[in-house]
Amino acid sequence: MSVATHDECPTRDRTATDRALSAIEILLAESGRTALLRREALAVGPSAGAVDRALRRLRSQGRIRRYGAGIYGVGGARVFQAAPEALERLGYRVLSPEPARNWSARRNGSVLRLDRPCHRQIRGHGVRMSFETRSGRLLPPARPPMTRAEEFPTTAETEAHYESFHWCQSWARAEKDLCVAKALDAVESFDTPQVQLVLDGGTCLSAYHRLLRRFSEDIDMRIRPSPAAAESIGRDEALKAAGAAFCDHVAEALPWLVPTRKGRVRRDGVVQSFIFQYESRVPDPGVVPGIKFEIVSVPWVCPLRERRRTAGVRAMPTVAPVEIAAGKWAALARKIPDGSWRTAPDLVRHAHDLAELLTPIEEAGTGPQGLAEVFDHHDVEHAGVRQAFDILSFRAEFANLYIDYTQRMGTEKIGFGPLDHLPWDSVLERMGQGARIAGLLRDESPG
Repeated sequence: MSVATHDECPTRDRTATDRALSAIEILLAESGRTALLRREALAVGPSAGAVDRALRRLRSQGRIRRYGAGIYGVGGARVFQAAPEALERLGYRVLSPEPARNWSARRNGSVLRLDRPCHRQIRGHGVRMSFETRSGRLLPPARPPMTRAEEFPTTAETEAHYESFHWCQSWARAEKDLCVAKALDAVESFDTPQVQLVLDGGTCLSAYHRLLRRFSEDIDMRIRPSPAAAESIGRDEALKAAGAAFCDHVAEALPWLVPTRKGRVRRDGVVQSFIFQYESRVPDPGVVPGIKFEIVSVPWVCPLRERRRTAGVRAMPTVAPVEIAAGKWAALARKIPDGSWRTAPDLVRHAHDLAELLTPIEEAGTGPQGLAEVFDHHDVEHAGVRQAFDILSFRAEFANLYIDYTQRMGTEKIGFGPLDHLPWDSVLERMGQGARIAGLLRDESPG
C-alpha cells in the first residue's frame, strides 16, 4: 500500500495556489484597474486558502500592495489612487468630484465624501485616507483591537503594522516597532518621586517630537535624582537605585521582555544601560529581537518640553530637539575621526537626523551666540566637528553606508518626495547649514 509522502500536500496546495494566481492575474490584467478586493479574488479562486497564498505571493513580488482589510493597490497605484475604485467596488459612491489626494499624518489633508458612513481604515506606508459623510462630518476610522502592553504583539497586529508604516520594511521590523511602542508605555507608567525621567535621542525625536521618518529601536533617557534622594543616600547611589527600580518596573510591566547581562552600570551611576530580549514570532537575522534602555545623568540646558506620543499613556518631559542635535554632533566629532564608525556603521543615523533637525536649529537662533551654550555644554569641539564633517564629505563609503542604513530603516526611497529620505549630498548640505548656524563650522566647507 502506498503511503502519501510529506511533500504531496504542499504539491496539491501549490497547484491550487497556481490556479488562484492565474485567476487573479486575469483580474489584474483588466485595463485601468488600480484596486483589487479579496472578495473579487475569492469569487474566482478555488479556495480561501489558495487565494490568500496567491495574494501573498503577488505582494512579495511587488505586484500588489495591501492598503486595508481585503483591499489591495495594483502595480504602482498609491493609496489615494486605489481607494476610490476600491470603495466603489465595495458599494460606496464617491461624492467628491475631485480626485482624492494623499496626505501624511504630519500635514493633515483632504478627505473623501461618501454617500454613506465608512469606518474602514485604508492606509499604507505613511499615507492614509479619511472619509466624510454627506453632511461633511469626518468619520474616525475603526481601529483593530490591540493587545495590552503586558502582552506580546499578535501576528495580526504585526501584519497590519507592516502594511501601514513606511519605516517597517519587514515583518520583524514591524514587530519590533510594536515592541518599542509597548516599551514606551512602560517608560511612561514609571513614576517615582525619587527621580525625574526625561526622554532623549532618536526615539524621542520620532515618537514625541515627530521630526524623524525613520525606525528607531533604542530608548534613550536622562535622569535626575530628587534633592531629597541625593541627600539621603548620595547622588551615585540614588542614580543606581533609580536604574534598578526602572529595570524591575519594565520586567514587571512587560513580562515578555527578558532581562540580559549585556547592559552595564557605571560605578557612579551616570551611565546605565539595560538590554532586554524577546522571542520573535518572525525571526530575521537583520533585526535584533531586543530593546535597549540607555539612561544617563546629564543635565539639560534648554527648557524641557512636554510631549505626548500618539496613543501614549501620558505626556512626558522631553529634551529639546536642538539639544539632542548637540549630542549627535558630539558623537560624530568623537567617533568619526578616531575610526570608531568602522565597528558601528549605523553612526550615519546621526547625519540623517541632523539633516532633519536643520529647522529646529534655525528656530533656536540665527547666530552662534544663541546656540553656543547648548553645544558647549555637550562638549562639542569645533575641531572635531570640522574633521568629522570633512571625513563624511570626502569618503565615498559613507554614502554607501547611508544607502544601506535607509534601506534597513524603512521602505521609502532616496529622493526629494515628501516621504523620501534625502540624498546623501543633501544630507551633508543640511548638516553643514546647521553646523554653521550653531557656530561649529566657521568657514565654507564641502556640502
